[in-house]
Amino acid sequence: MALSSDPWSNDTGPNALRPQFESSPAVLAFQGFLGRSVRIEVSDARVLRGVFRCVDHEGNMVVSQCHEFRKVPDAPVETRFFNLVIVPGVHIRKLEVEMPAGSGES
Repeated sequence: MALSSDPWSNDTGPNALRPQFESSPAVLAFQGFLGRSVRIEVSDARVLRGVFRCVDHEGNMVVSQCHEFRKVPDAPVETRFFNLVIVPGVHIRKLEVEMPAGSGES
């Protein structure tokens, strides 16, 4: 079978269901974050901490084992736990990824 330039071709090989976008710099960067602990600040001042699982082409992120921290004026910080959270990309203000010690990345 000839290789197709269409990323969604009808290939029957081991990557048949995988689009051919792996070489994109953004995709390569996010692949390195898979399974790492992340801290996400969202537009309404909440902070989410959990394990990065995936991101789609619109920047929406999936985080598992997620703890939500919310500061309410004149009250202690409220916390909640969620097994799985989808964070809309338009609301992500800051993303921090915990890298292993000695990785040389910051």
